[in-house]
Amino acid sequence: MLKAWEYWTLTIAGALALILVIVNIMQFQGNRTLQTQIAQQNQTLQQAAQLQGLNSNIIQALAQLAQRDGDKAVRDLLAANGVTFAPAPAPTAAASKP
Repeated sequence: MLKAWEYWTLTIAGALALILVIVNIMQFQGNRTLQTQIAQQNQTLQQAAQLQGLNSNIIQALAQLAQRDGDKAVRDLLAANGVTFAPAPAPTAAASKP
C-alpha cells in the first residue's frame, strides 16, 4: 500500500504528465497550421518568380509596340506603371546608303 505522500507525489506527477501531453498536442497543431501557411506563402513566391519572366516579356513587347506604332496610350500606360524607354534613334542618311 502507498503512503499518503507517495500517493500525492504520484498523482501530481501523473497530472503534470497529462498537462504536458495536452500542451504538446496544442503545440503540434499550432506548428502544423504555421507550416501550412508558410507552404502557401512559398507557393505564392514561386509563382511570382515564374511570372517575372513573362511580365518582363510583356512589358518589352508593349514598349516595342508603343515605340514602333507611336501609340501614346500604351506609352502612357507604361509610364504610369514606372516603365520608361527612350525612343529609337531615327535612321541616318549614311546608314541607309548601300
